Amino acid sequence: MGINQEIKKYNESMNTDEIIAKVNDYFEKLNGQRQEDEECLLVKSHILTLADQPERTILVLMSEEYEDAYIYEPLSEKVQPFNPHYNEPDEILFGYLEAGYEVAEMDLHTHAALWNYISETQLVECHDGLQKYLDYCLQNRITVDKLKSVYDYKFNDLLSFYADAKEDIFLRADSFKDKPWYGDIALYTRIGVCKPKPIYAKEVCRALRQLGYGVTLKFKGGDLYVTPYGKNKKPKETEAR
Repeated sequence: MGINQEIKKYNESMNTDEIIAKVNDYFEKLNGQRQEDEECLLVKSHILTLADQPERTILVLMSEEYEDAYIYEPLSEKVQPFNPHYNEPDEILFGYLEAGYEVAEMDLHTHAALWNYISETQLVECHDGLQKYLDYCLQNRITVDKLKSVYDYKFNDLLSFYADAKEDIFLRADSFKDKPWYGDIALYTRIGVCKPKPIYAKEVCRALRQLGYGVTLKFKGGDLYVTPYGKNKKPKETEAR
Protein backbone atom coordinates (compact mmCIF):
# COMPACT_ATOMS: atom_id res chain seq x y z
CA MET A 1 0.00 0.00 0.00
CA GLY A 2 1.41 3.42 -0.98
CA ILE A 3 1.88 6.10 1.63
CA ASN A 4 -0.88 8.31 0.22
CA GLN A 5 -3.40 5.46 0.57
CA GLU A 6 -2.77 5.34 4.32
CA ILE A 7 -3.78 8.98 4.91
CA LYS A 8 -7.12 9.61 6.62
CA LYS A 9 -8.99 12.76 7.48
CA TYR A 10 -8.19 14.10 10.92
CA ASN A 11 -10.49 15.75 13.40
CA GLU A 12 -10.40 19.55 13.69
CA SER A 13 -9.81 19.20 17.44
CA MET A 14 -6.26 17.87 16.97
CA ASN A 15 -3.75 19.96 18.88
CA THR A 16 -0.35 21.03 17.58
CA ASP A 17 1.54 18.22 19.32
CA GLU A 18 -0.79 15.62 17.80
CA ILE A 19 -0.40 17.16 14.35
CA ILE A 20 3.41 17.17 14.66
CA ALA A 21 3.37 13.51 15.74
CA LYS A 22 1.23 12.53 12.73
CA VAL A 23 3.44 14.54 10.35
CA ASN A 24 6.62 12.98 11.75
CA ASP A 25 5.09 9.53 11.28
CA TYR A 26 4.34 10.43 7.65
CA PHE A 27 7.92 11.67 7.20
CA GLU A 28 9.41 8.45 8.58
CA LYS A 29 7.21 6.34 6.29
CA LEU A 30 8.05 8.52 3.30
CA ASN A 31 11.79 8.18 3.83
CA GLY A 32 11.37 4.47 4.50
CA GLN A 33 9.63 4.11 1.17
CA ARG A 34 12.35 6.15 -0.56
CA GLN A 35 15.02 3.95 0.98
CA GLU A 36 13.27 0.83 -0.32
CA ASP A 37 13.16 2.45 -3.77
CA GLU A 38 16.89 3.31 -3.45
CA GLU A 39 16.19 7.03 -3.68
CA CYS A 40 18.01 9.75 -1.76
CA LEU A 41 16.54 10.44 1.67
CA LEU A 42 14.99 13.83 2.41
CA VAL A 43 15.69 16.09 5.38
CA LYS A 44 12.87 17.62 7.46
CA SER A 45 12.92 21.40 7.35
CA HIS A 46 9.72 22.73 8.93
CA ILE A 47 6.04 22.13 9.64
CA LEU A 48 3.37 24.80 9.11
CA THR A 49 -0.15 24.61 10.51
CA LEU A 50 -3.39 26.46 9.77
CA ALA A 51 -5.84 27.07 12.61
CA ASP A 52 -8.60 24.43 12.84
CA GLN A 53 -7.58 22.92 9.51
CA PRO A 54 -5.10 20.10 10.24
CA GLU A 55 -5.69 18.58 6.81
CA ARG A 56 -3.96 21.66 5.32
CA THR A 57 -0.80 21.21 7.39
CA ILE A 58 2.36 21.75 5.34
CA LEU A 59 5.51 19.66 5.64
CA VAL A 60 8.59 21.07 3.90
CA LEU A 61 11.43 18.64 3.20
CA MET A 62 14.81 19.32 1.66
CA SER A 63 17.26 17.40 -0.45
CA GLU A 64 20.36 16.42 1.50
CA GLU A 65 22.26 19.35 -0.05
CA TYR A 66 19.43 21.77 0.88
CA GLU A 67 19.17 22.82 -2.78
CA ASP A 68 15.63 21.61 -3.50
CA ALA A 69 12.50 21.84 -1.35
CA TYR A 70 9.60 19.40 -1.43
CA ILE A 71 6.22 20.59 -0.12
CA TYR A 72 3.69 18.07 1.18
CA GLU A 73 0.25 18.15 2.79
CA PRO A 74 0.70 14.97 4.82
CA LEU A 75 -2.71 15.00 6.56
CA SER A 76 -4.77 15.60 3.42
CA GLU A 77 -6.22 12.96 1.14
CA LYS A 78 -4.62 14.55 -1.91
CA VAL A 79 -2.10 12.72 -4.03
CA GLN A 80 1.16 14.32 -2.97
CA PRO A 81 3.15 16.11 -5.68
CA PHE A 82 6.82 15.38 -6.00
CA ASN A 83 8.01 18.32 -8.06
CA PRO A 84 10.86 20.08 -6.25
CA HIS A 85 10.67 23.78 -5.47
CA TYR A 86 13.55 26.19 -5.44
CA ASN A 87 14.74 26.60 -1.85
CA GLU A 88 13.69 30.25 -1.52
CA PRO A 89 12.24 31.70 1.72
CA ASP A 90 9.27 33.53 0.21
CA GLU A 91 8.09 30.37 -1.55
CA ILE A 92 8.62 27.80 1.17
CA LEU A 93 7.88 29.88 4.28
CA PHE A 94 7.06 33.60 4.27
CA GLY A 95 4.27 33.34 1.69
CA TYR A 96 2.54 30.69 3.78
CA LEU A 97 2.89 32.79 6.93
CA GLU A 98 1.23 35.73 5.17
CA ALA A 99 -1.61 33.39 4.17
CA GLY A 100 -2.33 32.61 7.83
CA TYR A 101 -0.07 29.64 8.56
CA GLU A 102 1.97 29.34 11.77
CA VAL A 103 5.34 27.68 12.29
CA ALA A 104 4.74 24.55 14.37
CA GLU A 105 8.28 23.20 14.19
CA MET A 106 11.53 24.16 12.43
CA ASP A 107 14.95 22.56 12.29
CA LEU A 108 17.81 24.76 13.57
CA HIS A 109 19.69 24.23 10.31
CA THR A 110 16.71 25.72 8.46
CA HIS A 111 16.89 28.82 10.65
CA ALA A 112 20.61 29.09 9.88
CA ALA A 113 20.01 28.70 6.14
CA LEU A 114 17.26 31.36 6.21
CA TRP A 115 19.36 33.87 8.14
CA ASN A 116 22.35 33.22 5.89
CA TYR A 117 20.30 33.57 2.68
CA ILE A 118 18.70 36.85 3.76
CA SER A 119 22.02 38.18 5.07
CA GLU A 120 23.73 37.54 1.74
CA THR A 121 20.94 38.42 -0.73
CA GLN A 122 18.69 40.92 1.15
CA LEU A 123 15.88 39.42 -0.97
CA VAL A 124 12.50 39.18 0.77
CA GLU A 125 9.22 40.08 -0.90
CA CYS A 126 6.80 38.80 1.75
CA HIS A 127 7.68 41.33 4.45
CA ASP A 128 4.69 40.55 6.67
CA GLY A 129 5.68 36.88 6.51
CA LEU A 130 9.22 37.79 7.58
CA GLN A 131 7.85 39.73 10.57
CA LYS A 132 5.70 36.75 11.56
CA TYR A 133 8.76 34.50 11.31
CA LEU A 134 10.74 36.88 13.53
CA ASP A 135 7.91 36.67 16.08
CA TYR A 136 8.52 32.92 16.12
CA CYS A 137 12.28 33.41 16.44
CA LEU A 138 11.79 35.71 19.42
CA GLN A 139 9.37 33.32 21.13
CA ASN A 140 11.81 30.43 20.64
CA ARG A 141 15.01 32.40 21.37
CA ILE A 142 16.48 31.98 17.90
CA THR A 143 19.11 34.73 17.83
CA VAL A 144 22.19 35.55 15.81
CA ASP A 145 24.37 34.58 18.78
CA LYS A 146 22.75 31.15 19.03
CA LEU A 147 23.18 30.48 15.31
CA LYS A 148 26.78 31.68 15.28
CA SER A 149 27.58 29.34 18.16
CA VAL A 150 26.60 26.35 16.00
CA TYR A 151 27.14 27.30 12.34
CA ASP A 152 30.04 28.93 10.55
CA TYR A 153 27.87 30.98 8.21
CA LYS A 154 27.62 34.67 7.46
CA PHE A 155 24.78 36.08 9.56
CA ASN A 156 23.37 39.56 9.91
CA ASP A 157 21.13 40.06 12.91
CA LEU A 158 17.65 39.60 11.42
CA LEU A 159 16.08 40.73 14.68
CA SER A 160 17.35 44.19 13.75
CA PHE A 161 14.47 44.14 11.20
CA TYR A 162 11.90 43.17 13.85
CA ALA A 163 8.92 45.54 13.99
CA ASP A 164 10.47 47.57 11.19
CA ALA A 165 9.27 51.17 10.92
CA LYS A 166 10.38 54.41 9.29
CA GLU A 167 11.72 57.29 11.32
CA ASP A 168 9.28 60.10 11.98
CA ILE A 169 11.36 63.24 12.55
CA PHE A 170 8.40 65.02 14.18
CA LEU A 171 7.86 62.30 16.78
CA ARG A 172 9.08 62.63 20.35
CA ALA A 173 9.46 59.98 23.02
CA ASP A 174 6.74 61.58 25.13
CA SER A 175 4.31 60.86 22.28
CA PHE A 176 4.15 57.37 23.81
CA LYS A 177 3.70 58.40 27.45
CA ASP A 178 0.20 56.87 27.64
CA LYS A 179 1.57 53.44 26.68
CA PRO A 180 2.28 50.80 29.34
CA TRP A 181 5.81 50.41 27.94
CA TYR A 182 6.67 54.13 27.96
CA GLY A 183 9.15 53.60 30.79
CA ASP A 184 11.20 51.35 28.49
CA ILE A 185 11.27 54.02 25.79
CA ALA A 186 12.28 56.65 28.32
CA LEU A 187 15.07 54.47 29.67
CA TYR A 188 16.43 53.61 26.22
CA THR A 189 16.59 57.25 25.13
CA ARG A 190 18.71 57.97 28.22
CA ILE A 191 21.10 55.02 28.44
CA GLY A 192 20.77 53.13 25.14
CA VAL A 193 19.32 49.87 26.51
CA CYS A 194 16.07 48.67 28.09
CA LYS A 195 14.45 45.44 29.28
CA PRO A 196 10.80 45.39 28.17
CA LYS A 197 8.30 42.69 29.00
CA PRO A 198 8.32 40.22 26.06
CA ILE A 199 4.69 41.03 25.24
CA TYR A 200 5.72 44.66 24.62
CA ALA A 201 8.96 43.97 22.73
CA LYS A 202 7.49 44.52 19.27
CA GLU A 203 5.83 47.81 20.21
CA VAL A 204 8.95 49.08 21.96
CA CYS A 205 11.15 48.25 18.96
CA ARG A 206 8.72 49.88 16.53
CA ALA A 207 8.48 53.04 18.62
CA LEU A 208 12.26 53.33 18.94
CA ARG A 209 12.66 52.90 15.17
CA GLN A 210 10.11 55.66 14.64
CA LEU A 211 12.25 57.83 16.92
CA GLY A 212 15.27 57.09 14.73
CA TYR A 213 17.06 54.42 16.74
CA GLY A 214 18.49 51.28 15.17
CA VAL A 215 17.76 48.45 17.60
CA THR A 216 17.82 44.69 17.96
CA LEU A 217 16.91 42.16 20.65
CA LYS A 218 19.25 40.12 22.83
CA PHE A 219 18.76 37.51 25.52
CA LYS A 220 21.05 37.64 28.53
CA GLY A 221 20.67 35.61 31.68
CA GLY A 222 17.17 34.60 30.60
CA ASP A 223 16.04 38.23 30.19
CA LEU A 224 15.18 40.05 26.97
CA TYR A 225 16.91 43.36 26.19
CA VAL A 226 16.55 45.96 23.46
CA THR A 227 20.05 47.04 22.43
CA PRO A 228 21.60 49.30 19.77
CA TYR A 229 22.17 48.05 16.23
CA GLY A 230 23.71 49.79 13.26
CA LYS A 231 23.56 53.55 12.94
CA ASN A 232 22.00 55.00 16.08
CA LYS A 233 21.11 58.28 17.61
CA LYS A 234 23.01 58.93 20.79
CA PRO A 235 20.75 58.73 23.84
CA LYS A 236 19.48 62.14 24.82
CA GLU A 237 19.35 62.78 28.54
CA THR A 238 16.37 65.11 28.26
CA GLU A 239 14.40 63.60 25.40
CA ALA A 240 11.99 61.43 27.40
CA ARG A 241 11.67 63.51 30.54
